[in-house]
Amino acid sequence: MKNYEEINQKIQHMIQQIEPYATEDTLFDIQQINKNFSMKIEDFYREGRKLNIGVIGRVKAGKSSFLNTLLFHGEEVLPKAATPKTAALTKMEYSDQNRVVIEFYSMEEWDGIEEDAKLGDKNEVTKSARELVEMARSRAIAVSEILQRGNLDKTFEEYTELLQFLNDYVGENGAYTPLVKSVVIYMNREEFKDISIVDTPGLNDPIPSRTLRTKEFIEVCDVVFFLSRAGSFLDMNDWELLCKQLPQKGVKKMVLVASQYDSGLRDVLKKEEKSSIFKNKPGWMSQEKSASKADNLPDAKKIVEESLGRRVKEKIASFKEQTYTAGHEMILKILKECEKPLLVSSRAQDMALKEYEDYSTEERADYKYWKGFLSPEHMKEEFLAIGNFDEVQAVYAAIKEEKQRLLEEKQREFIPKVYEELRNYFSDLQRQTEFYIECLQANDKDSLEEKQRFFESKINAIKADVMEVFGDTIEKIKLQKLDVNRTLRDMSIDAAKLEMHTGTETHHGSSTTYKFNFGPIHLGAQTEHYTYTTTYTYLAASDALEQITAYGKGAASAIEEVFRQTVELKAYRRKLLETVIRNFDAADQDFDANYFRIIVQNALNVIEFPEVHINVDRELEEIGKQFSGEIKNSADQDRFRNLLSNTVEKLYASMITKVDETISGFQSGMMSVQATLCDDILEKVSKEFESIKAAVADKKTEIEKNSKYLSVIKSIQNEL
Repeated sequence: MKNYEEINQKIQHMIQQIEPYATEDTLFDIQQINKNFSMKIEDFYREGRKLNIGVIGRVKAGKSSFLNTLLFHGEEVLPKAATPKTAALTKMEYSDQNRVVIEFYSMEEWDGIEEDAKLGDKNEVTKSARELVEMARSRAIAVSEILQRGNLDKTFEEYTELLQFLNDYVGENGAYTPLVKSVVIYMNREEFKDISIVDTPGLNDPIPSRTLRTKEFIEVCDVVFFLSRAGSFLDMNDWELLCKQLPQKGVKKMVLVASQYDSGLRDVLKKEEKSSIFKNKPGWMSQEKSASKADNLPDAKKIVEESLGRRVKEKIASFKEQTYTAGHEMILKILKECEKPLLVSSRAQDMALKEYEDYSTEERADYKYWKGFLSPEHMKEEFLAIGNFDEVQAVYAAIKEEKQRLLEEKQREFIPKVYEELRNYFSDLQRQTEFYIECLQANDKDSLEEKQRFFESKINAIKADVMEVFGDTIEKIKLQKLDVNRTLRDMSIDAAKLEMHTGTETHHGSSTTYKFNFGPIHLGAQTEHYTYTTTYTYLAASDALEQITAYGKGAASAIEEVFRQTVELKAYRRKLLETVIRNFDAADQDFDANYFRIIVQNALNVIEFPEVHINVDRELEEIGKQFSGEIKNSADQDRFRNLLSNTVEKLYASMITKVDETISGFQSGMMSVQATLCDDILEKVSKEFESIKAAVADKKTEIEKNSKYLSVIKSIQNEL
């Protein structure tokens, strides 16, 4: 602990050295590095310290399903939350007694949420706050009464009891969900000894208090399972979360998981049956030249595995080129461990462990699809292979076995990592200060004002060029609307088709003959028993339920894919950066493109592809109320067909509306980014000009002051 105290003292000494010259933001940043370092040391050496394992991923990545399959053999112990506002940080640990602790927001935190809610849809935080407050009101929750009681601690015996309880507090439609901040589940299970597993809502959670809790946990996290959906593997949102938002400083090992592997396979599999409503569902892999369609499962597996592996390597190679990224080497070291992602499917694994009778409606729809590729006698084995949880279990077991080594390595790296973080920070600070001194030396007030006027004269040209870039994309999306509507129409036609099944019935009968017949008198009766079968045709109510479920899933994916196909963010960033730079090439021979690169990057970081949710529960309930089992009567069959056709038609109409709403929302977001980008450039550069002009007024003093500042920075770097 003596060495750690010395680090604290050194950092405080660094702060004292630069305090006469540094800005408040700089001093805060260095204090924060010290604070995080102290927090990690305090956590690491506390009594009963466990191996902290986190499960990270965006909404719909399948984190809860992954943990349910990994830890509870597919039982839905952890409820699935469909949106960030209904997600809570859930921790699982060992205890002699099975119990669950619900942590609510404090009254102070809820008051803050209500204040944010009054601001309406100003931003994601205020929008989510308003939704939480409205959820609480609509469910008539006695907020003050519940929050003043404090945390809730309850014991349980069976998982079913736990699930029912948790659904009320963290389920999407739970009675108290809006008020819950986090959950701790204690279980009397040997495999939980010495480890703490956390299912996080993700760092894209719009509720600040939960995001803070997640970040605090990851700062002291030892191992991370990072989940990214196979069908949209490491897209822009995932990559930003993985490299930019995810604090890597405390993570000793990261396991990259391509979740929903079954969906990725579907993207490249040919389905010859015309009734397959998934035939128009594209995936990013199908866009790659090397990822041609496959006729069989082995070929599809090979295509997906190669595509995902290639994608990871391309991402890492691209990251290597971004030399300006803070903590570059530290992050790269962890990313290199992820070159071979684990391909898993919780759905396939769960289906392998159950009988068909126990399948959910969605699982039955999946089973119907996979029958076209898997032989009935090997169905379970193939599902296990697609699920691939044997490999996950092996990695998980190895991590637990490596606990001591991982913690020892982490202990050895505390000081090197904080030094590396400080070196990166002071290196950036040195570049900024050198650039500032050069500006002072090369300019006077008149020249700076001339350059500022030149810049301001160019901002309108920048706005026009940026508007053109964004406008082209929006027009492409609008054109894609016709294609997606056609796709949804084709899918609706397939969803409304019903296949006639043939069944057989066995009949039993008998006939009696007599050996002697004397008029009305018969003697010597002999009875023969016989059986015969007849065939009949019928419609299955389960087919309609499966097709409606599959239609909802396939339509949501098709709508989302429009945006992924049309907007390629890497090309977008390049085009926008070129647009900005093109307008300034003549301004200054020493113009630094990096000056604007981060502004452009930050603007693009807020672009999120829409997450489309299509709920078909009402339609399923309506069909289930009227029909079940086999429908044999021709009149009933006609009614059944009409009901399905009308239901699909209504769904199609609602989906067309969903397409319009999604495009409109995305367009608004893009227009906001467009305006923000130009405003940010203008504001940032104008502030720089004003700052330098103010400094130029006393040029000699400012150069002397910043030269001393630079000397102190270099001295600190030498010490590091």
